[in-house]
Amino acid sequence: TQHTHTCTMCPHTQESMKPYYEAYCLLGRMLNNSSHQLTHRLQPGEALTFSNRRVLHSRKEFKPNGGQRYFQGAYVNIDEFESRLKSLSTQLGLHWASSHVFNQTSC
Repeated sequence: TQHTHTCTMCPHTQESMKPYYEAYCLLGRMLNNSSHQLTHRLQPGEALTFSNRRVLHSRKEFKPNGGQRYFQGAYVNIDEFESRLKSLSTQLGLHWASSHVFNQTSC
């Protein structure tokens, strides 16, 4: 006999969850496939910035070999960043197309 799941918090049966787990495993394989990854070892003085809404990112394991690791995270309000970028662009005489930088499209 098939069990009918009556829990309102999770109204799915084991069989109905099968496509989810198959997709979840496929996503994991894709993310761990080196052909879908871009790696870069930061050098002293380099910084990396990205939008958490646009880029899936991770770090590799850190193995101390006599050196030190310094990691600093920060969050920037996108509206404040865009305002400052436009202001600096104007001051420097640059014509910055900010619609191509943020979560907007040019369509």
